[in-house]
Amino acid sequence: AENKAAWTEYDFLQNRVNAAVARDLKIQSLNRRAIQEAEATAGQKFDLAIASMEAREARVVAAGEAGLGGKSIDAQANMVTARQLRGETVLNDNLRMMLDQIEDEKEGFSSEMMNRINSLPRGHRR
Repeated sequence: AENKAAWTEYDFLQNRVNAAVARDLKIQSLNRRAIQEAEATAGQKFDLAIASMEAREARVVAAGEAGLGGKSIDAQANMVTARQLRGETVLNDNLRMMLDQIEDEKEGFSSEMMNRINSLPRGHRR
């Protein structure tokens, strides 16, 4: 009985280690995904900023060539900036939701680990 209890305890402890390692690997993968998503969003925001500058400057040049100026030209430039900011807000919101989802998945992996650990009985020694 002592021998059987010792093996049962060994199995429990080994399972515990394996469950923790599996959880850690899954969380590392999610962390890499979070970094990739953040970098992709930063790239999209950079592209958006460049496109906004190009659009703003194209309007200024076109207005200058046409001999136009004043408040209407400023209003057009402000609309381009507003569009850029709305785009950045959407990108930020999408990234935040993605990161929230990743955090939820991490919590799920921790629960999965605990269920796996608790699925094996402990060995009882006297």
